[in-house]
Amino acid sequence: YKINGIEATATVYDIDKTIRYKTEYDDDGNSYEKKEEICEVYIQYDVDDKEYKTNLDVGDCNMNIGQKVKIYYNKDNPSEYASDSSPILAFATAIAGLGLGIYLFMTYKDLFSKKKKKNNDNG
Repeated sequence: YKINGIEATATVYDIDKTIRYKTEYDDDGNSYEKKEEICEVYIQYDVDDKEYKTNLDVGDCNMNIGQKVKIYYNKDNPSEYASDSSPILAFATAIAGLGLGIYLFMTYKDLFSKKKKKNNDNG
């Protein structure tokens, strides 16, 4: 949706926090309770004077009611959207960045080795 979708601004209108405790173990095998906050974040946005309300797939509790969120919706079905806050989008962006970094490194390494070989052949 980020490529073909329409950019819009949504507003966080509700956050449902759930606190759960799960048992974890340290290196010595001792158990302890770990507190975990899970949030369901709800957003609202308008398209052609129609209001859309849905949950935002973030899972963390770093958002606040009233916060603005950039989304990209499907122009043919505005209820379908993606956001910059989506973990899948963040993961895909990170993987693309890593791939680009590896490509640039390998290209630089290849150019450097060709230059070094050319200098050795001339010397």
